[in-house]
Formats: sequence, C-alpha cells, structure tokens
Amino acid sequence: MTKAGLFTADTVEQAIEIALKQLNTDRSQVKIEVLAEPKRSFFGRKQKAEIRVTLLEEKQEEKQVQDNIDGQVWIASGEIKYKSPKDGGRNPIILFDKLIDVTYNGCEQKLNVELDNGIDGLEIRLPPTQKPKRHAEIDISPDKMEAYLQFQLFQGVKYRLKDCAPNRVIQLELDYEPIISEKFTKEEIAEELAKAGITYGIDYSDLTDQVLKEQNQRILIARGTPPIPPIDGYIEYLFKQEQEAKPDLDAERIDFYEFKPVLSVEADVMLAKKTPGKAGKSGINIFGETITVAKPKEPKIVTGEGVRLSDDQLTAYSIKPGLPVIHNGVLRIIQVYELRSDANLETGNVRFNGEVIIHGNVCERVKVKSYIGGVQIYGMVDRAVIEAERDILISRNAIASQLIAGGYNAAYIKLASYLQKLRDSLQQLLHAFEIVESHQSGFHHGTLLKNIIELKFNHIPTSIAEFDSLFSEIQRTFEPDFHTLILELKSWFLDRGPLKIDDVSIIERLISQLDYWENAYQNSGEEANNITAAYLHNCTAQASGIVKITGQGAYYSEILAGKGYYQKTGVFRGGNIIVNEGDILLKELGGPTGIITHASIISSGKMTIGLVYPNVTVSIKNQKYNFLNQAPNVRVFLTSDGLTVYSGSSKLL
Repeated sequence: MTKAGLFTADTVEQAIEIALKQLNTDRSQVKIEVLAEPKRSFFGRKQKAEIRVTLLEEKQEEKQVQDNIDGQVWIASGEIKYKSPKDGGRNPIILFDKLIDVTYNGCEQKLNVELDNGIDGLEIRLPPTQKPKRHAEIDISPDKMEAYLQFQLFQGVKYRLKDCAPNRVIQLELDYEPIISEKFTKEEIAEELAKAGITYGIDYSDLTDQVLKEQNQRILIARGTPPIPPIDGYIEYLFKQEQEAKPDLDAERIDFYEFKPVLSVEADVMLAKKTPGKAGKSGINIFGETITVAKPKEPKIVTGEGVRLSDDQLTAYSIKPGLPVIHNGVLRIIQVYELRSDANLETGNVRFNGEVIIHGNVCERVKVKSYIGGVQIYGMVDRAVIEAERDILISRNAIASQLIAGGYNAAYIKLASYLQKLRDSLQQLLHAFEIVESHQSGFHHGTLLKNIIELKFNHIPTSIAEFDSLFSEIQRTFEPDFHTLILELKSWFLDRGPLKIDDVSIIERLISQLDYWENAYQNSGEEANNITAAYLHNCTAQASGIVKITGQGAYYSEILAGKGYYQKTGVFRGGNIIVNEGDILLKELGGPTGIITHASIISSGKMTIGLVYPNVTVSIKNQKYNFLNQAPNVRVFLTSDGLTVYSGSSKLL
C-alpha cells in the first residue's frame, strides 16, 4: 500500500525537502512527480512549484534496508536497537553531547562512539532523575501585625532517550517527563503557623485548591487587629480668629492710622474652648499579644489675670476688656497702650506692662519697652531702642536702632554666640601653644601662653573684659557655676593672669566649660519671638525666634536670631547674620564692590541665597567658606563629609 501527497513551494527542490521532512524519509524511499514548474503569470504574480510524492510500499522499504550492507542503529521506546553490518559494510556510529555519559567495552567515550563490537559492551547513563521539591515559609511584618505565607513548588524531571529512525549515524537526544510536585495541604500550613507561634487572625479563605497548585505564591495568611489610637484633647483659642487680618506691606499706599491689627475684647467673651480627648482601643497582634494604647492627652486651659475658667474647665472667658494673649502657656488679658502720634522727647520713653502700639514714628533716643507683650510700630524707627517680651513689628524703616524681641531669651542667644567665639579662640590658642611648645619644650607654660596671646590672640582678654558691660542687665539670672567660669576667665587672662598658668590643661578645662554653657544658653529659650521690619540700616536686631525683612533689605546691620533669618526681597549688605538653629533665606548677600559680609548658623540649619557677591563668608558649626567670585543660586548645608556649598548644579565645596 502506498502513501502519496501534494506539496508546493517556491522551487521544486524546496517542495521535495518539505515532503521528505513531513514523511520522515529520504529520496530513496519515495517517488517524485513534478506537476508544475514555478513561473510568473501575465500579471506578474509568481506561480509556485507543485509536486506529488508517493511513499513506496513497506516491503520495498524493508528490501532496501536489507540491501544496505552498513550497520544501523536506532532508538525505539527509549531503548537502543542495533543491526550489525554485512561484509564490507561500515560500523554504525552514535553521537551524543556532554549531558549523556557513554561507556563502551569499559572505556569512557567522548561525544561519539563507533559500535565496532556490537552493543553488548555499550552502557548509556542519562542525567539522574530530579525529584520534585517544595518550600514554604512564614514572613512576619516588623510590627507583628501581618504574616504572609510564601511557598514554591518545583517539579521534578525524569529523562529518557528520544526515539529515532534506523541509520548508520544517529544523534542521541534527551526527552524528559515532568514529575509534578505535591501541593501543600491546609494541615501542613497550619503546622507552619504553629511553629512560628502565630495564633491570632489566621485566615485560610485565599488558600483555594487553584492557589495551592501555583508554583510561586505569597498570600496574607494572618492579620492582627490594629489598635485604635486615642484622640488627644485640644484647645481652640477663639480670639485668634479675629486677628488674622494683617496689612499688605507690598501695597503702594497703606493707611496704618486706620488699620487696627489688635482687636481688644469686651468682658464675658469666650476666649478659649477645650475639646476633650477620646479614648483609644487596644489591639491584638498575630501572636495573640495585646497592644495597649496610651490615654489621650488632656491639655489644660491655664488662665491668668483677666480670665476666668468655667466650672467644667472646658471654656475660658474674659473678665475685663483688653487684649487676650498667651504668654508662657498662660492665657491672660493685658492692657494695650496705643499711641497715635510719634514717640519723641515730648512723650518720653514708653514702658508698659502690656501690648504697645505706636501709629507714628519712634524718634531719636526714645526707648520703647513692653515687659510682657509685643511692640507694633507703623512708622519709622530712628536711632531708638525697641524691646519686647514678645514680637516686634516695624512696618517701615529702622535706622541706627537696637531691636530686641524675646527678653532674656534673645540675650541668652547672644550670650551663646559670644561663648562660641571665645571657645573657638581658646581652641586656636591651644593649637598655637602646641606648635610652639613642640619646638621650645621645657619652657614654663604660662610664659609661652602670655607671649602667644600678646603676639596673635590679644583679642581674648579684650573680649573677656567687655563681657561685664555687654551682659550687665542679665547677670543676675546667671547660675552660680557660670559666674565662677567668668571669674576664672578674668583671673587667667586679664593683666598678668596667663603667667599663673602652670599647666595648659587649664585651657582645656575652660574650653570644655565654655562648650557646656554655650549649649545650655542656646537651648534656654522655649518661646520664639520674632522681629519683622521692612528695612534695616545700621541696626542691631536680636530675636529669640525669626528675624524677617519684608522690604528693600538690610545694610550694615548685626542680626542675631534664634530660629532663622528670612529676606525674600532686597539685599543684605555689610554686617553679620548669626542664627542659632534654623535656616537663612536671602535674595542677595554682600555687594558687587566686595564689602565684607558674614552669615553663620551656630547649631543646625541650611542657607538658600539667590546671589552671593565676592568677599562673603558663610559658616555652619565653625566650618567656613569664603566666596572669591560672584555665585548665583547658592545652597549651603552640612553633610557627614562636612560643609557643602553649591552654586546651581556646580559644587564649590
């Protein structure tokens, strides 16, 4: 019986090749008839070649094999079959790759073997069977509120030889049969959870049969009940809602005489309302452990003069008319001193135990002081002194004046800056002594120190001598130990004091004490009181909080701020900015002629400056950088590597 088929291709040879491949035979086993040669039609279309291939009958095929004198080998059902060659015929050959090990007549073979002695001595070793594997583990979240089941299934493999037709030369090819891994059961997963100690919030709902058959899965298997945090009670100060309106300092014309930024209240007005907190609810983690929650915080309305508290302590009311303020956490009513004319020699100095509002100018040699409130001035300040326990607002210019906001807190920040400079000077003195002493060993320490101070560090005794006058008003607030330090500094450094120093370790001890008190006074003020002015010229401004310039800028002024310095418009030129902790934000710093200007942060913070001119020095924590050239878009900050300075995308330091 014959088998036949029609085959087409671009050429007759390609059609024959396709036919032989599909019939799994060679030319000697088929009859080929060409039915159509390839050609192009009248319209340019290509007509393919067409052939008929007829497979000869099996008896003829067997006869042809018998007529072949060469030996043959083949694979049937995974086993080697062999036919020896006839006289004059060639031995069959087996080709194989590195995955298959072949031994013939006791000898290892590589890549091929000629069967010159039959197949009795042929041994073929296939890669070993790989057994299926599976793995499961429990992944617990750091807060012990969730557990995830992660499991993987790896199927095994059993290898065998792929069948091939008889031929003198054959290539051994591997075929494999996959071995499916058993899926995890819920009982096995429960055992894993028990080993991990998980007892609460277990949920098997996502463990369907289909999911368990997947090769790689991560499933939420247990979830605790999170605690509900408490809601803290809070106090709402109602009078603040009436003080939100502020003058537009950028307006072309402002009638400050008509503007009333401070709204006094009448008697029996509600000033504050407390909303009590709500208790939370405990939770349970996946180990069955209770997660407790704290009780809600319940702030108290603390009242002072002019304020009464309701019986339930939830509301506060004014007793008398006045200005409601919060000072050191105490709600009180203070009086307001409002001057609608200039403060000058005719009015005298203004000292008031409350809020001070001056609608005119503050003239030369006038001192304005608020002992418990703030100061608001809607005119100019010219060669005057303005002091306030709270904020200072100057809507126009301040010329050659002294501004202090925050009382002792502002003075303490200045004191901390002074101590830092003195500590740095003593460290430099100590370093210079070590260099000199290494070349002149054996000299009396005090004599060397005296000579070094006179040559290079004569500013140290001068600074110590000036201390009494600089801080005379607050010396009564100093701790006894700090008084002792000041007396020691005077004893060791004034006049012939350095000669009394027998051992330089005295300097090291003083440096340590200065460092301690610097940190103490840096952090002494809890409240931050601010200074806001449109323009400063030749002024000294000290604030425990922020100093903010809203107009043309600040020139030749000394700024000492506890929490930051902000000047989005204008320029800061000539002078110093010292910030304890906080940021410095400026549009321009310095001048095109190279005027000396300094900006420094004592503790922590960063600087952002639109334009920096030459001869400007910036520093953070005593690490300094001096600008030799003009630089735009400057950023200055500290990293673990030290002070870092950028101009745009260019790193300068």
